[in-house]
Amino acid sequence: MPARVVSVTPLDRNISETKVFGPMFEEQLATWGWHAEHHRPGMKASGRWVTAVSANGKGWPDYFCTHEATGDCFVAELKVRYDKPSPEQVQWLAILARCGIEVHVWWPPDWPEMVQRLAAPRRLITPAVYAGM
Repeated sequence: MPARVVSVTPLDRNISETKVFGPMFEEQLATWGWHAEHHRPGMKASGRWVTAVSANGKGWPDYFCTHEATGDCFVAELKVRYDKPSPEQVQWLAILARCGIEVHVWWPPDWPEMVQRLAAPRRLITPAVYAGM
């Protein structure tokens, strides 16, 4: 993949909305050829925001990111302000790390590191071609 110049604007912890930080991250994922999975929360009739999950899904990281051309993958939990991962999120990140999955918890000031990670996917495997069913 040819190198691309991306304008990186340092961000600060004053970004208080995931609805701003998440789309910025998703734009960079697309720019650098990544595929990602992300569950968006929905509002219940009570006005409470929830993300529908089942089994042990509570605390699953915000993004599961894969790079088709290289076989690279990682998970990312995005936080704003001074938020910290919940106990369930910490548990999932630890489990995934033990399974060999690279894990990140990123805040807005980590923006340059995030872009650098996305811009340089690692060749981990020779990708297999999925032929379908």
